[in-house]
Amino acid sequence: MCRGIPEDEVKRIQYGLYANDGMFYLSRLYVPFSLFRMYRLGIFHESFSFMELKYILRIVVVMQLLDLTGHAMLKYSTREIVGRHVGQNELGYAYNKKKLMDDYLIQKNYFKTKKEAKGGDNNL
Repeated sequence: MCRGIPEDEVKRIQYGLYANDGMFYLSRLYVPFSLFRMYRLGIFHESFSFMELKYILRIVVVMQLLDLTGHAMLKYSTREIVGRHVGQNELGYAYNKKKLMDDYLIQKNYFKTKKEAKGGDNNL
């Protein structure tokens, strides 16, 4: 699955992904079961009412909370692994960014001294 990552860490990542997927599917199954329960309780009427909208919005909020719970479970279960491996990449990225900035400043200084050696700044 992942190159350079030990097998036990790969298993933890897979379990986190399984938990995330499971909560996603649970949140999607929650919607039809809730709508069926509302139908059985007689909440739906001939004309649309504010009470129906309130119950439907509650279903949407609970669905999103279940989905976000899956994301939180994934992040919590893989927090140490991600911190260990992403930290290495961020240090390399910061070094490359510093190197590019240093190269830019050296080139800027080079062209500035070359321009001054040629004849200075003519503001005509």
